[in-house]
Amino acid sequence: MLDISNLLRNLGGNYRFVHHAHRWAEPGLRQQNRIIERFVSKHRAGYPAQRPWSSLDLGCGSEPANPFAAEAIAGVDIREDVQNNVVRADLAFDAIPFASDSQDFVTAHDFVEHVPRVIPFQAGSRFPFVELMSEIHRVLKPGGYFYSRTPAFPHPDVFQDPTHVNIITVNTFPYYFCWHGLGGPWARMYGFKGRFELMGQRWSGPRLLTVMKKMVS
Repeated sequence: MLDISNLLRNLGGNYRFVHHAHRWAEPGLRQQNRIIERFVSKHRAGYPAQRPWSSLDLGCGSEPANPFAAEAIAGVDIREDVQNNVVRADLAFDAIPFASDSQDFVTAHDFVEHVPRVIPFQAGSRFPFVELMSEIHRVLKPGGYFYSRTPAFPHPDVFQDPTHVNIITVNTFPYYFCWHGLGGPWARMYGFKGRFELMGQRWSGPRLLTVMKKMVS
């Protein structure tokens, strides 16, 4: 049997293998917050573009998060909030209502798990999560970063919320949306338009933190 894990671990180039091991002993909330801050700070420090930076937070509610400390901040949610620069869109169906190559960062906090993987129709099926990843790639500037924080398998938090319809694992982003030497991104077979480089992943309690960089062919 082909051991894909070992093959990917030993690939050269930009691919960085993420190990499956996850310790079930969860850190406390304060420690989780420190893990998140260190993870984001590391990648914020390595971002090469000159300021001012722009950041777009998806599924933000009434207040867009700004973990990268950008100067221009906006959000997208199912409810508009003009005062806080939040634009209305249902990202399971709608495009991100921002221009191509306009954002240094796109962030998603506890959001992608709510985006359906498949919506069947009589004439075929749509893949809203794949379409959203194409949209994120589109609005990012070349070299821009996408940051996701989401509950991930095998933690029970993935399943306990009945609105979680998109189960993420440590392999979802690297295999299906990032370049790797086995023909990735594999989501191209489902219509993904783009290519990311995996910059890093780590656990913070039940949540998987991921940073990817927009690559330009």
